[in-house]
Amino acid sequence: MFPRHNTNDIEFNTNNSKISVINFTLDRSGSMNVSPHQGEVSKADLAQIGLGHLKTCLSSDAFGGSNTYIGLNLFNESVSQSDYMPASQWEPPLIQPAGRTHLGEAIESSLDSLEKFLWEQNQQGRTSNRPVLAIMSDGLANGEEAALAASLERLRTVANPSRPMLTLIVAAGDSESLASLSGIGFPTAPVLVQSVADWKRLVKFISVSATSGR
Repeated sequence: MFPRHNTNDIEFNTNNSKISVINFTLDRSGSMNVSPHQGEVSKADLAQIGLGHLKTCLSSDAFGGSNTYIGLNLFNESVSQSDYMPASQWEPPLIQPAGRTHLGEAIESSLDSLEKFLWEQNQQGRTSNRPVLAIMSDGLANGEEAALAASLERLRTVANPSRPMLTLIVAAGDSESLASLSGIGFPTAPVLVQSVADWKRLVKFISVSATSGR
């Protein structure tokens, strides 16, 4: 699912003039209230648990602590954007699913906020390891394909191997979500997260990728 890293062989960011940056863009539409498996927790509950793991993992000294910044965008018909904060100070908000999925607007907002934050840090003399943009959703709202086209083109540009950004597309909860996202034409193939164990692997991969630049 995700490449395995031997963290004993990786040099992590301990340079105060260099930061690690992660933007997590998370679907909070009404369909996230559905459980991927009957009788189990909902996709939104799994995401809530996963964000807690992200906070715990990235707050540790092993993954940069105060040098690692997290920005979170929650989206349905609108996008709620939080400021980028050091992982040690960041607290995951409560996910309250409702409404429809407007993925295109969320992608645009996330790219805008990520590029703005990196520019501001650069003006202060702080450069970044390879930033990570992780987009999690359980599929598109009907009729949104046309509105998504421009956002996908922009995403393909930043996800190009010659550009220093890692883009992850994450399908939330079930094979139907994976099939829906796989048919959109993202620049990278979506990966499926449907359990707490999957979330832990995703968080470890994001943490290592962001703080080591690999």
